[in-house]
Amino acid sequence: IYNVGESADYGGSNKYKGYHMAYTGHGVWELTLKGDVKGKYYNYLVNNTSGELEAVDPYATACGFNGLRGYVYDKSETNPSNWSEVPEVWDGQTGFDIKTPQELTIYEVHMQDFTGDESWNGTEKNGTYKAFVESGTRLKSNSAITTGYDHLNELGVKAVQILPFFDHDNDEGDEDGYNWGYNPLNYNCLEGAYSSDPHDPLARIKEFKEMVKAFHDKGI
Repeated sequence: IYNVGESADYGGSNKYKGYHMAYTGHGVWELTLKGDVKGKYYNYLVNNTSGELEAVDPYATACGFNGLRGYVYDKSETNPSNWSEVPEVWDGQTGFDIKTPQELTIYEVHMQDFTGDESWNGTEKNGTYKAFVESGTRLKSNSAITTGYDHLNELGVKAVQILPFFDHDNDEGDEDGYNWGYNPLNYNCLEGAYSSDPHDPLARIKEFKEMVKAFHDKGI
């Protein structure tokens, strides 16, 4: 468990308190901690034939900068208002359900490409979760033509398939970086380069949920 007082680029300080985990059999190691560890970063120190290695919890759903450490948080604190309205499964949901596969018109898109062209005139940072659902954007050369989120809604698609947005093995601080997303680092954490602040483990989660909610509000 890492302290957060002296911040390091990858999350928390280099000062940590270690705990021994107990082997319970069948490849399972277990540890129960008492007390409040919310807001702490953590990793595993694994000893094997390659020596001692530091590894991120493969089940972590929040990560620090560049995904090098897991993060403990309260999931409810990342929920946008009315998040409970978004169903976990849309089968049977009014306005979302389909009778045949042909009804499911799908729009495939890359997170950065969607708002990355020089014609983009949104106020949010290009290539981010926030920009993805920013309303009111128009083509610079012709203000009558909608772009981005509004254009997507005009198309009348039923679903959006976004190219990989799990945590990539990349430099999240590289403003000019571009990545297709097929080099996963943490499958259960979101990519921080698409958030407004990759150093904030919760920003990417909050902003992604806001994006999902914005689609739900439009029946997508």
